[in-house]
Amino acid sequence: MVDGIFCETGRNIETPWDVIDFGTRAGFYYLVLLLSFLTTLIAALVVGLRVGRAMLAIRQNEALADAVGISTSRYKLFSFVISASFAGLGGALYASYMAFINPAPFSVDNSLNAVLAVILGGSGTLAGPVVGAIAVMFLPEYLRVAESYRLIAYGLMLVLATIFMPRGIVPLVLSLVARLFGRHTKG
Repeated sequence: MVDGIFCETGRNIETPWDVIDFGTRAGFYYLVLLLSFLTTLIAALVVGLRVGRAMLAIRQNEALADAVGISTSRYKLFSFVISASFAGLGGALYASYMAFINPAPFSVDNSLNAVLAVILGGSGTLAGPVVGAIAVMFLPEYLRVAESYRLIAYGLMLVLATIFMPRGIVPLVLSLVARLFGRHTKG
């Protein structure tokens, strides 16, 4: 955007390949993949540190965490800042990739996809939302034959996952693996 007027290309957000030569959009894909890996690594490091244990304690019982001397407001502010930083990075990457922003991609349908991904994968884990996002990405392809019933299928899956897998796919698989290897070591 130049002085409030659209650029000659009709876009008002510069794309990264306008500024940095990635060669192709595949280069930008690898940049996003690297940043996704780094943000996941940072989140894993935060969870493993003292600050992460304090945030887990606040999640479990805020009143008890406050009673034992954990500054809940400080850790809540930290979690807000780090999550806003990750969201801002994602939004900046999305805006620069699309070169145009409108509210259509942020509809109720897509919001439901994000919630479904977290619940399906496992909300208490780092790998859960990733696994859930992969599952939710492939669901529209499988449900393409019943496009008008897709939201109903998502809602039904959300209800069934909440009932039968309340902790999500990743914790379920981890507990099954632990049981499997636990039986082999005992027997």
